[in-house]
Amino acid sequence: MRSCACYPGLVIELRRVVWSWEGALARLQASDPDLAAPLLRSCRPLAAERLADGGLQLVLGCWWPPELRDLQDGFTLQRLESALSAALEDPVRLELAAWPELERLGAQLEAAPNPPDLLAGLPIEARQTAQACESALQRLFFAHAWRRKIKITCQLQVLIYRLDFAVPSAHVGAEILGWKPHGRTANWDRVRELGSSGWRVLWFPGHEVLADVERCIDDLERELTGRITRPAQV
Repeated sequence: MRSCACYPGLVIELRRVVWSWEGALARLQASDPDLAAPLLRSCRPLAAERLADGGLQLVLGCWWPPELRDLQDGFTLQRLESALSAALEDPVRLELAAWPELERLGAQLEAAPNPPDLLAGLPIEARQTAQACESALQRLFFAHAWRRKIKITCQLQVLIYRLDFAVPSAHVGAEILGWKPHGRTANWDRVRELGSSGWRVLWFPGHEVLADVERCIDDLERELTGRITRPAQV
């Protein structure tokens, strides 16, 4: 089981990319319309984080399988990485991934200007709660938790921190932090302060959530079950 680390810069990097995405695509479309076309049709940022060498790890999710295969071609990926580095004015290290739920949705997917709705089928109450989610991976995690009858709160303020997800009654939280672990050191002040207030917070790298969100929810469910038999110390 994972304890929570604090990497607020990872969330900030994704927000920054999302905020500048339309402008970057406009610049890319002006310089290379053929390269920009698949991004406009079927790709959106999934994750972004600052690497130790100053580069920007950017993960794009694609929901149209033929374009995903084309974009993952080595030469095309290199061209796109270079073009996005110029458009975003940042040294981009690019990775292409299938959009969440691609296999489940299967033949229903097509090239379209908007990504598949990861909250499809959830009740109004859940969809309203999920409006606070800040990324597609957070919406994926939320949807699977809710379907497992785990009603989590999004972006809960606890002490001076904000948790991606929380079950306040159990003092259990969960965070999606970055894409892959890079040997960072935890923010022990955060860990200690939340722990001293009775909170147990799990963290999950984004690539693990995308690869097997159900296993991540299993971890959360086990922690919640443990809290029922072993109440949090408040």
